[in-house]
Amino acid sequence: MLASIDIMGGKVVRLVRGDPSRARAYFEDAVEAVRYLKGLGLNDYHIVDLDAALGRGSNREQILRTISASGGFVEVAGGISTAEVAEAYIRAGASRVVVSTVAFTDLKEYSRIALLPHAVSVDFSGSEVMIRGWREQAGYTVEDALYYLSSLGAREFEATLVKNDGTMSGYEREAFLSIPERFRGSTLIAGGLGPEDHELALKDGFKGIIVGRALYRGLER
Repeated sequence: MLASIDIMGGKVVRLVRGDPSRARAYFEDAVEAVRYLKGLGLNDYHIVDLDAALGRGSNREQILRTISASGGFVEVAGGISTAEVAEAYIRAGASRVVVSTVAFTDLKEYSRIALLPHAVSVDFSGSEVMIRGWREQAGYTVEDALYYLSSLGAREFEATLVKNDGTMSGYEREAFLSIPERFRGSTLIAGGLGPEDHELALKDGFKGIIVGRALYRGLER
């Protein structure tokens, strides 16, 4: 299970269904979030630069500091569109990067990123894969996207059920089982999940889950 640390405007926040107007802030700095999550016994992190994902800025320096503070498995996602950015995170100690839009829109650049430890995210609404901060359709269904990415050599995947993200609605089994069985063992899933959903996802063959807001609900008022 990976704990999600989403950064927007320098703060650790959670969005609802990817909507920046529905941001709830939890920490002023991501290093504080790492300390909090370590206190919960969590040492594996999924760090997301929401500003980069939305094409309106970067929190790169803070993420680089957070990688240094993590001390565990850490992956970085959100708007990573060049090999130079991806490599900077890997050099700083990230275990891997997670890309999405670039894999569907710029094969030349993705081929460079693919030389680094990485996963590709196939975030979906209905059956459609969403890119550019979940604001555009990629033109692929989840199943077609996974087969396409596999043909490019991708071996690790992530998938967020967009309509449930940030809602703490739990494991929507029918939706996640639209992911073909052959890919489940190499796919982390997210979207409304809590720690209690981890075993359910494993039983269905998924590699694991990414949990966000459910880990911070004790901080909500």
